[in-house]
This record gives sequence, structure tokens and C-alpha cells, in this order.
Amino acid sequence: VQDMNNRMKQHRSQRTSNKPKFKGNERGVISQGSNLKPKFKKVSEEKLNLIKKEIRHSNKRDNLKTILVYLLVFLCVFATMYFFIFASPFPDFRY
Repeated sequence: VQDMNNRMKQHRSQRTSNKPKFKGNERGVISQGSNLKPKFKKVSEEKLNLIKKEIRHSNKRDNLKTILVYLLVFLCVFATMYFFIFASPFPDFRY
């Protein structure tokens, strides 16, 4: 029993709640907050508009793919239900 207690004590020290939240001395950098601002890449207006168009185009394509997948799933489910309800191999038996 004492061995079990010792193992539990050893594992208690390895819990994630006991580990430091930040690596090294980064805690001070995060607490200052207002002094540090993110640095963004500088891009020309033309290139920015091109990037926006590419992102919009890829989003539209992804949305279309999602709609097609849902449509295919719906059609498969509907076809399966139709087969089991209306085109039953046993004409006298209905679910």
C-alpha cells in the first residue's frame, strides 16, 4: 500500500496543472500587453485585393463542395428509404 502512495505522489508532480504556463520568462511579455503591438506584413493594395479574391474563390469552392456532399448524402438516404418503403421485396409487407 505504501508503494502505491509513493507512486501517486510521484505522478502528482507530473500533472499538467503543476507545469509552468509559459516557457522561460515570457510571462512578463504577455502581462505588459499594451506596449507590444503585432507586426503585420506590408502589402500593396493590388496584391492585397488579389489575395482577397483568391481567399473568396477558395471559400466559395469549399462551400460548394460541402453543399454537394450534403446533397449526395441526402440523396443516398432518400433512395434507401424509398427502396425499403415503396420498393420492398415483399409486396404484402410494409414497414
